[in-house]
Amino acid sequence: MESQNDNITVLQNFDDIIDNIINENDIITNLPNIDNIINDIINDDIINDTEMNKIMKDEDINEITKLETINTNDIKRTNHKYLCYTNLLLIISILYFLFNIKTINKNSIIEIIFAIALVLTIILSQLFWRNPIKSSRIHKIDAINAKVVILTFILYTIIFKFKYTSLLILAAIFISSYFSNRYSKQEWCSNKHILCHGLLHIFCFIATFYTFAPFY
Repeated sequence: MESQNDNITVLQNFDDIIDNIINENDIITNLPNIDNIINDIINDDIINDTEMNKIMKDEDINEITKLETINTNDIKRTNHKYLCYTNLLLIISILYFLFNIKTINKNSIIEIIFAIALVLTIILSQLFWRNPIKSSRIHKIDAINAKVVILTFILYTIIFKFKYTSLLILAAIFISSYFSNRYSKQEWCSNKHILCHGLLHIFCFIATFYTFAPFY
């Protein structure tokens, strides 16, 4: 009996050894699969790196585009300040009027009202062009005031102090006003809009010298 048990035990051990050998062979045969798995992981990492690089490049491009947009907007937000300076030319017009006024009569009273209107125009224009928000309340008030003042100055000059050379200034006022309005509709506070509106300020400034010119 003991010999039979020993034989059974030996056989079991032999079976275990064979199983172990078979398992080791399986591992060896599976080594190429492990290589494939490793290669797949490496390839996935490469693909992920490529995708990340693309994402980073896209983000960089977006950041550059944003910076360019910000810079452009900064230019557009600051170029309107030139109109604050051209508007201040009307101070010279007021000083010219005060220098030339000698006696108070019917016409000089009208011109005093014009001078006061210029003071109001300067104040409104400065308030608006420091922060020119289109269609804001101050924009509407400034626009109405400017139109009324310009038209009354033109009518007064034509009726009482007309000179042929003033026609050139009047034409320049209408042309610059037309293009200022046209470019403002295309792009508010664009360089063309600001340039034409600045010229409008300058031509209106020159026109005031005809209005305040002394009577002869």
